[in-house]
Amino acid sequence: MARVVIDLDGDLLAGAGEALGSSSQQEVIDWALRQALAACERRKGALRRLRAMAADGAIDSEFLSDKRNYRR
Repeated sequence: MARVVIDLDGDLLAGAGEALGSSSQQEVIDWALRQALAACERRKGALRRLRAMAADGAIDSEFLSDKRNYRR
């Protein structure tokens, strides 16, 4: 485990701890870091699926690039 000294918003940390039902600052920070990493992984997965769909021809890029199709 790494030991790091950083300045945090105390009210934000306390509010997050209360929302999570945690009294440990370490738990709150670990949870937030896990959530941030999971969100990045979900976005990467979504982009991989989108690229695969585009490669399979499931996405009509010409239709999407024509702004008249979605600005009505």
